[in-house]
Amino acid sequence: MKVAIIPPSSYIGKWDISDIHLILAHKLKEDKKYYEGYKKVKGYKIVDNGAFEGRTTSFGEVVKLAEELGANEVQLPDYMYDYKRTYKEATKALEKYSDIKFKIQFVIQGKNFEEFKKAVDFAMNNNFVLGIPFLPSKKVFKKEFAPREPLLAWIAKEYGEDSLKNVHLLGCNDVFEFHSYLYQQCRSMDTTFPIKLGIFKKKLPTLEDVSRPENYFDINNLSKEQIDYIIHNVTYIKQVIKNAETYVL
Repeated sequence: MKVAIIPPSSYIGKWDISDIHLILAHKLKEDKKYYEGYKKVKGYKIVDNGAFEGRTTSFGEVVKLAEELGANEVQLPDYMYDYKRTYKEATKALEKYSDIKFKIQFVIQGKNFEEFKKAVDFAMNNNFVLGIPFLPSKKVFKKEFAPREPLLAWIAKEYGEDSLKNVHLLGCNDVFEFHSYLYQQCRSMDTTFPIKLGIFKKKLPTLEDVSRPENYFDINNLSKEQIDYIIHNVTYIKQVIKNAETYVL
């Protein structure tokens, strides 16, 4: 599994674990430093529509920004917990942009397991990357840690374990998600977890989570002590991933 670290704008490229990047469309529009940072960065670039951030960007703008950045993958529209609206707007976007050249990610949404299954079927039948968000999974499965495991187990059973190689896990918020065997078989995951913990001087492994500072992307004056915590956390995740890949392969 590849892990995309999402850093503040001033630290883009500083703590990369792999060559994959999740990039927020609304930040590209608002923040020149963020835009220029991801314009220069090398690797596989995914342009996120900003739904989780409460800053949804239209699919047309997502595609335009992806073209400017030389990105590889774009997210279809999605709406938190709302399967019907997500499916409706995603299909409308696909009809309008039928000649799209990017890899397409469909983020599943829903309020129950039946809606999740419909969303998974739609993504799998169209060979889209399947984006699985943290909060809707936690709500559906009522599972405090690694809440996506039940869905990943169902996907592996229904579509085969190789299908997990086409899954992106949106946002990591607990240490168990890095260690989970099912998570490890997924293509990729994005997270601010090791950085936000480091900002509050907390070290992995820990069962704690902290709220991301409201000015997270604008932070540019981290202390040496905070940076040391962040480097420790990123190194911890690197080692977990390295060990897990040896085991899985």
